[in-house]
Amino acid sequence: MNWLLFSSQKFEKMDKIEELLLSNDGRCTIINIEDVASDTVDSSFFYSLTHTSYAIFNIPLEFMNHKSFLFALGFIIGKEIPVFISKSIIKSEFVLDLLNDDFVTDFSDLQNLYNLLEKNLPKYVELEEKKNALKVLFEKGIPFTPDCFSFQIAKNDLELCELFLKAGMDINERDSSGTPFLCYAARNGKIDMVQWLLENGADIDAVSNDRGYSAVMDAVWKSNVQIVELLVNKGANLNFVSRDGQTALILATGSENFQICRILAENGADPTIKDRMGMSSIDYATLFKKEEILNLYKENL
Repeated sequence: MNWLLFSSQKFEKMDKIEELLLSNDGRCTIINIEDVASDTVDSSFFYSLTHTSYAIFNIPLEFMNHKSFLFALGFIIGKEIPVFISKSIIKSEFVLDLLNDDFVTDFSDLQNLYNLLEKNLPKYVELEEKKNALKVLFEKGIPFTPDCFSFQIAKNDLELCELFLKAGMDINERDSSGTPFLCYAARNGKIDMVQWLLENGADIDAVSNDRGYSAVMDAVWKSNVQIVELLVNKGANLNFVSRDGQTALILATGSENFQICRILAENGADPTIKDRMGMSSIDYATLFKKEEILNLYKENL
């Protein structure tokens, strides 16, 4: 964050404010009103304004007609840059009108300002990260959409996925087909993405609109043992019944993947739940003479 501290030699130095901002990854440019020409705006001053994320104005009322101050304040307000204004200059009718804007905050003294900043800096840092992440995505030509996020998940591009998250993407959003990001990662066999999504709050039991599967069912469907094991260890619901009436264990039984059947059965998957055909995992194992799987289910009843 780039902070512009517009101060005066007549007032107390803002060293404590600057220290607080620097400790929160801020970068500070301090400008004393007495050091700025009153009849012109030079290039370095304008550069500071154009690279400002937040501004603080703490100057005496006597400088209200100072050309550089008026230009700076007008620029900041015009760009809707969050600004803190000392009550010492609020007596001006022009400044009073500005206080109606949401991005303008007044403060009584430097201690009051310090308290305001200390309380709100985490929010400012988050907003700045969001803005910067959106800017990077825009510069890369990547639309900020759930479908584009899903595409990066399929590519296993953690760096870009982090940018999407910083830019404000909801980890439990869905792509245009109604598929949760976690299901998308499971279907594409991206175990690192599954882990990352869970660490960032993805709903482990979210169900897709297309197949009606949860992530663990998608992993079983794709016969991905590692992802199944990860989701099981993270507490996925193993007895969820999909829209077509199947459970993860019924899917595993049909694919004859003994390793996945064992992981599910030993962690609480119920082999007696029946599908719409009235058949359970035990029934299918019996019907198709899958003795090893059948014995496994009987041992875990």
